[in-house]
Amino acid sequence: MTILDNQTARLELDSHQVGQAIELLPEQLFQVITDFKNKASHKLLKPINKIVLNGMGGSNLGARLIASALADKLPAPLIIEPGYTVPNYIDEQTLYIVSSYSGTTEEPLSTVAEAMRRGAQLAAITADTAGNPLAKLARDNNWPAYIFTTENNPSGQPRLGLGYAIFGLLGLLGTLDIMPFDLSAAETIVKQLKETGRHWLPEVPTEENDAKQLALQLQNRQIWLIGPDKITGNLHILRNQINETSKNLANYLVIPELNHYAMEGLSYPTSVKETVAALSFKITGLNDRMAKRLELTDEVLEENGLPVFNYHTESTDSLGQALEILAFGGWLSYYLGLLNGVDPVKIPWVDLFKKKLA
Repeated sequence: MTILDNQTARLELDSHQVGQAIELLPEQLFQVITDFKNKASHKLLKPINKIVLNGMGGSNLGARLIASALADKLPAPLIIEPGYTVPNYIDEQTLYIVSSYSGTTEEPLSTVAEAMRRGAQLAAITADTAGNPLAKLARDNNWPAYIFTTENNPSGQPRLGLGYAIFGLLGLLGTLDIMPFDLSAAETIVKQLKETGRHWLPEVPTEENDAKQLALQLQNRQIWLIGPDKITGNLHILRNQINETSKNLANYLVIPELNHYAMEGLSYPTSVKETVAALSFKITGLNDRMAKRLELTDEVLEENGLPVFNYHTESTDSLGQALEILAFGGWLSYYLGLLNGVDPVKIPWVDLFKKKLA
């Protein structure tokens, strides 16, 4: 028996309830739906032609998922600009969203004064925690904001609270009349997500659990995540989660862009065949050319000696597919971390870096 099916050993290693936080993703989403059922609309002062979100690490992942999965529905570009810099294009026609789970992240907070000076209309997404400076800024200045309680993320890690980030941003855009957010349709999607996710829970044994099986197949490999541009945000999130939760090297490549360069890098070093595995995501709703590219890319990888694994989504709705991949990826990174023998919540190198930077 591996640690994946040994619940006592699993819980000893998972000291901060990461598994529970992953399991509670649907409850995070339901919580946001409930919050926005009672939330009043908030009028923009002027029309906007772009949405810019400044958030670091886990605090920008929800926006990345929305920017790719719902690109065909967004009425204005959603641009992620993490860091200390306020780009020159920020102006009175910009909705500038400051996103920080803790509300204390120095980079986005440092840009607030300059964004306000430029005349941008500010908004915030943050947790309702004691002494949160971003929450105070939002309330004091009457910004449109989603300030959430965190009972459905017992880990306390922003990367595991993405239900708040994803539906929080969609709800915020809905209350501002920028893009409709159908709460009833969202509730249906989340109910299906919860049902699908039951197959990946820790109590489901490996022989019946696709997420556990894939983690075993990917163990001791560098992982290349591959998928169509429709799920670029998902690939970015899963790359981060595998790096942080599993302490395992991973990166991602997006179709069709990868077909124009990456395939020529498969020959060297020759050890790539022993050290790398590809995880290719298959979704519905793609045009024929994109579907063909996915198929041929797998063939090229296999012809170059790389093991290729596939994940096919059950959902056919764009948002549903993105949430399904998010949930599956959460469990995959968790199980891979357990196999690697690491506490899935700890990020020692990131913490050490921040300490030295301070």
